[in-house]
Amino acid sequence: MNRTFTLFIALLLSFASFGQAPDGYYNDAEGKNGQELKEALYNIISTHHAVGYSGLWNAYEKTDAREDDPTKVLDMYTDIPGGTPTHLFTFFTDQNKGNSGPEGFNYNREHTVPQSWFKKASTPRCDLFHVYPTDSWVNNLRGSFPHGDVAEPVSKPTSNGSILGSCADEGYTGTVFEPIDEYKGDIARSYLYMVTCYHNQVASWAANGTASVVMTGKSFPSFKPWYIKVLLKWHHNDPVSPREIKRNNEVYKIQNNRNPFIDHPEYVEAIWKTDAPSINSITVEDQSFSTDSKVHFSVDYTAPNGVKSVEVNWGTTESDLSNKKALTSKSDNNYTFDVDPKMEQVFFTVTVTDNKDKTTTSSVKKVVNSDLAPTALLTEEFSAESTQFKTFKNAGAKALSTMKGTVRFNAYGGSEAANIWYVSKALNVTDQKSFALSLDIKTQYADGGNAEPFKVYYSFDYTTGDPAASGTWTEMNLNLPAANSNTLVKDITSGDIKVEDNKTVYIAFHYESSGTGKGQTSMWDVDRVEVTAKSASTGVNDFEISQNIQVLPNPASEYIRINNTMLQNKIEKVEIYNIMGSMEKVTPVSRANSVDLSINDLVSGVYIMKIYTTKGDIVMKKFLKR
Repeated sequence: MNRTFTLFIALLLSFASFGQAPDGYYNDAEGKNGQELKEALYNIISTHHAVGYSGLWNAYEKTDAREDDPTKVLDMYTDIPGGTPTHLFTFFTDQNKGNSGPEGFNYNREHTVPQSWFKKASTPRCDLFHVYPTDSWVNNLRGSFPHGDVAEPVSKPTSNGSILGSCADEGYTGTVFEPIDEYKGDIARSYLYMVTCYHNQVASWAANGTASVVMTGKSFPSFKPWYIKVLLKWHHNDPVSPREIKRNNEVYKIQNNRNPFIDHPEYVEAIWKTDAPSINSITVEDQSFSTDSKVHFSVDYTAPNGVKSVEVNWGTTESDLSNKKALTSKSDNNYTFDVDPKMEQVFFTVTVTDNKDKTTTSSVKKVVNSDLAPTALLTEEFSAESTQFKTFKNAGAKALSTMKGTVRFNAYGGSEAANIWYVSKALNVTDQKSFALSLDIKTQYADGGNAEPFKVYYSFDYTTGDPAASGTWTEMNLNLPAANSNTLVKDITSGDIKVEDNKTVYIAFHYESSGTGKGQTSMWDVDRVEVTAKSASTGVNDFEISQNIQVLPNPASEYIRINNTMLQNKIEKVEIYNIMGSMEKVTPVSRANSVDLSINDLVSGVYIMKIYTTKGDIVMKKFLKR
């Protein structure tokens, strides 16, 4: 059976930070530190959607549901990680409706930064990055006291061990509230977010309520030295957790901004410096996993007290970095760790420990195996009227409009209710295993007569003409935003859809309204759509073939040797392509198991070698010409 490796042009490894921040989200923060970095982050995150104080109740179902039972609230003040909490609250049923009781009676909205500090200003009052659902009784116990470490309790511990008492932290002896260790980092990063997101307001907070205990009355550094030490200690001792990452992503869908100290924990040190080590950058080298089954990277870090150890943790998901390797400190700071070449991607963090046992851990880096990178079938950002889609609509329906990088579906003002199909060009999926769709979308208003006015379909047998009467259309399983949510939701994905033996696929957006007036139409704005495919020839057997063919040395300068251990499957031709996909060299081979090629005529750079065998296999290898 012939197996063909698709020539991928997208060969470069890519990496991303914690969570799912859009590419370029933190570009304006790069290379900055101290006050300059804090101000840059303020400019990035300060403009966001305020859900409203009453809107917090509905938002919590998305942001603070328990993993073991999504109908229950995850409450930091009563939760017992790894155990069974004494009290569990059901969303909405156990919501505080103005009544009170003992611990476990109901839950309400807890402001990490007390409302009195910012005089109940409407936007910070409903900011999900610091307003959490917590036990009402414990919330009242905490009051407006700052969070801190307790020396002498003045109350009995709550059911999970949170406690109120005199402060044990050097620099303050007043009353503080101490949560359990597992949530101290979450709370610290909420404080740091607040003084960054409201950088232009925070100088005035010190004059309000109990804020002067911890705040300086200046926009930078915002907190008093003793409290910076507390927050940085909590931040280091309780690193960002998978639960925090997930919450950051869910809040982003609602507010359209992020907590930068969850995405980039190293920003905390960069702004509020101590003598602890800091990681300035991590650079992943340009190579695929299958070249030598390793990830190559370099780390730029600063360690005033010297370096005791460097460690990498990695895994196939960002929430499970269970693989660990101690790295030998090197003067050039170049490191590697071993991976399975069949992995599509790998996530990793780097931890630097100095000679005083102070540590810092980088944000999570994502490395995509370029040998398994998906092929782009369609990319459309609607900066102009699309040539990749065609419109089919009933005569009286209001037409689609393309504006400011968006294609808009909106029946309001038409002469009759809309029934519109927006169908893509034919997408070639020959020799592909699966395809997937990703889109960015926003919706406004609600159609009272149609609960699902907008759907996305695919068809393998459509050809031409009215899609309502031609082809078999299957609805995609997409988590589209709720009616009238009025928030741009990015990177909604379909997941992999099997191609089977099909050669062509069409994508269609279908919009249908119940009328043309208020309450009878909804508006849907699609900002971006992308369709990618995974090759059918990237399975385990193909990688077994790839492993049997080695290209050495790599990098190479004058000659390169191809060794093939498959005695009955010999090499018969070799083609070399540059990174842009243009053929540079072709060499017929007399059915050999070992081939030496001169590469003196190639300029320095990255190349793809396409190796043909006598049994019809085509194997791709990447190499670097020095």
